[in-house]
Amino acid sequence: MATTYQEEGKNLKINVFIADEKYAILIPRNEHQSDEEEIIRRSAKRVNDAIRELESVQKGITRVNSLAMVALQLAVNLSKLSAAHQSRENDIEKSLRELEAELGEEVKRINEYISKE
Repeated sequence: MATTYQEEGKNLKINVFIADEKYAILIPRNEHQSDEEEIIRRSAKRVNDAIRELESVQKGITRVNSLAMVALQLAVNLSKLSAAHQSRENDIEKSLRELEAELGEEVKRINEYISKE
């Protein structure tokens, strides 16, 4: 995948190639610009790799169909990651509530101890 750069005012224009087609993407110029650019490049490579893999397995598949199937694969993977992330967040929130309750009990015991003295 070739990437070219052009200045577009406050944005950096990056041209990426996906399925032999050129797409221009504008990235805001800021301290995260290089991270964003790297993510875009890796993502375009991932899409191209998935297209090549799919087309090598399903001979004769049209480019439009391979793009649709790759989009579906990536969306499914994103959904799985989102569900796993949400599950982890729920586990963390539950653990924090339990810890808060334990700390509340400890504070209560300390206050009772202090009030007895």
